[in-house]
Amino acid sequence: MSTAAESPENGASVTTGTSGTTAESNTTTTTTTTTNTTTTRAEASAAPNTTKGADGCGEIDMDKYDLLKEGTTTILFPKNHVFYNPVQQYNRDLSSLAIRTFGKRLSAERTLKRSRKGEKATDDRPFMHLLEALSASGLRAIRYSKEVPLLEKVVANDLSKDAVRSIQLNIDYNGAKNVVAHHSNAITHMATHGDEYHIIDLDPYGTVAPFVDSALNAVKNGGLLLITCTDLGVLAGNGYPEKCYSLYGGVNVWGDATHESALRLVLGLVARSGGKYGIAIEPLLSLSIDFYVRVFVRVWRKPVKVKELMSANTLVAKCSGCHSSVMQRMGKMESLDNGGKSRTKYGLAKVEQEFTAQCVHCGFSNHICGPMWGGKLHNKEFVEEMLQELEQTSGGKEGDVEYGTIERMRGMLTMAHQEIEAPLYFNVSTLSSVLKIPVPTMEEVVSALGNGGYDVSLTHAAPSCIKTNAPWRFIWQIGRALAQRSGLDSSRLSTGTAGYRILNGAEDVRDVKDDKDIQEVQDIDFTENAVTKRP
Repeated sequence: MSTAAESPENGASVTTGTSGTTAESNTTTTTTTTTNTTTTRAEASAAPNTTKGADGCGEIDMDKYDLLKEGTTTILFPKNHVFYNPVQQYNRDLSSLAIRTFGKRLSAERTLKRSRKGEKATDDRPFMHLLEALSASGLRAIRYSKEVPLLEKVVANDLSKDAVRSIQLNIDYNGAKNVVAHHSNAITHMATHGDEYHIIDLDPYGTVAPFVDSALNAVKNGGLLLITCTDLGVLAGNGYPEKCYSLYGGVNVWGDATHESALRLVLGLVARSGGKYGIAIEPLLSLSIDFYVRVFVRVWRKPVKVKELMSANTLVAKCSGCHSSVMQRMGKMESLDNGGKSRTKYGLAKVEQEFTAQCVHCGFSNHICGPMWGGKLHNKEFVEEMLQELEQTSGGKEGDVEYGTIERMRGMLTMAHQEIEAPLYFNVSTLSSVLKIPVPTMEEVVSALGNGGYDVSLTHAAPSCIKTNAPWRFIWQIGRALAQRSGLDSSRLSTGTAGYRILNGAEDVRDVKDDKDIQEVQDIDFTENAVTKRP
């Protein structure tokens, strides 16, 4: 069970014995200002350094605390009993922006719904209820209360009594009157408060798996779940497939796209858990960041949408030799015209032609990964709204928010907005590693894909990697053309390698092609095109 001591990402723990943190050079670090005094012990006894909380409730002995300011909030930390993770400021900044954006969207939807019923439109008064299930110091909850105007009530919950006392102290110090410090087991609280919160933030240390079912119970229809998982050794590693399956109901895709597969495993867990209760999910934003993943998921109590879950889940065949991958949907959906009325037919999916025991390109064994979420990772309209909100509220005007990591937020949101929807990415160096050729430039590979009629984008999850809707048989045609350009003598490669088999063919390799994708090596065009010049 997660406690304050197990939740360093949430800000600070008031207990000792917390684990260390991962440093991140690109993250803005907030400097802690210590309020040490220079008076003697006798003078301090005579004239203590005290202050009153922002709402005037009681005096606070400031000699017992360190001060830390982040965004709009200043937090008191007991001296020598604190763990603050500055790397997670980016997580908190991004979450504050996402909730602020979601609040505006939800308010507009409420207004539209009432106007259609002929009722009076809603005003701008706060109405949203938010739960931070694992709050620790209360930093995140208090920031939300100050930075999101439409929040009526924020519940900052923690299992540790010491943490709850710290939360209450910081509520008083900041005058955050709409924040309530709450002492409870997070799972029990969410399980017994059904349909209560518009927004639930789950930021545990490690996996979110134990909290998902109760969170789905507590969130309102159309509400927002913010989920963090820090156990990337399991989610994005190769050493614990059995642990990954037991927690997330699927096995990760090793190799280049492992961080995207981590996102898809978390989304798959939430989607399948929700399906049991007639709940469908809509990912608004899914990001792989530093040592964790963060997903922003809207949930809908729409049993008819749950029928789409089977076709949204996918298996992946990952080649152990050339690292190519093939997606296999678990189900299919067909839109049918029934006397002028459209309806959707659901059924079993046919096995993909390349979803085989041996890779059709090099003959090496395929490994099965998943099942995982195969649908969209982002809602592009929501991401665009976040970018607009970022520019509108960070200009230094009164009422604006001071985001310490604004440049990184702008960059990652822009990258997510530009990503194409094709699942899984690959590193261009994979082509050179398998074929034993010089590493091609990103521009060369992108140009060849664009000239072949396929879409391409970069990915936020890894540098020097490409997302494309091109099949791997075309990607290996590009590899053959690159090998030819480099003057590689493929006969000098070991006959048992994946590279030799791709370049020369082998009796046990069944290279699958259809009329659309047949492409001779000499037809691969590396000249620049519109896709290459895309920002």
